[in-house]
Amino acid sequence: MVRARTRPATGAKNTGSKTCSTVLAAHTKDQAETMARKTKRIVTLPGYVKYLRTSDEDAQAPERSQDGQRRDIERLLQLYGDLPDLGEYIDNYTGTSADRKNYQQMLRDARSGKLSHVFAATPDRFGRDDVEALRAIDELTALGIHVRFASHPDLDPD
Repeated sequence: MVRARTRPATGAKNTGSKTCSTVLAAHTKDQAETMARKTKRIVTLPGYVKYLRTSDEDAQAPERSQDGQRRDIERLLQLYGDLPDLGEYIDNYTGTSADRKNYQQMLRDARSGKLSHVFAATPDRFGRDDVEALRAIDELTALGIHVRFASHPDLDPD
């Protein structure tokens, strides 16, 4: 069962529409199971990667944003024991486009079974386009890859 807070995360913009965390919370296990029937699970190497994204707006100080994201992810990683660290994928590009070089490389590596977990600080770092972010999360989950967000440690689609 998917569990998450129903209020926007601190600092989240409330535009009157559903926030990304609310959309993710509404994303049910049934949807992941439907995707799993369409996508074959793969054998993955045990290990995690961090996905860090700095938007164009943060271009003046991307290191500060990335350090904060990294710190948040590392707090969550304390719950995952001895899972090997396989590295980071970092993009300095808007999250409204899925055409991000390292994001696409991460997806290719995941499809190839080179990792078992993807960690991001918040859902909006994974992607600002809710449809694309959910599509990628569905695909990765169906492949057997765990996607986790430091801002929503209780959100567990498995």
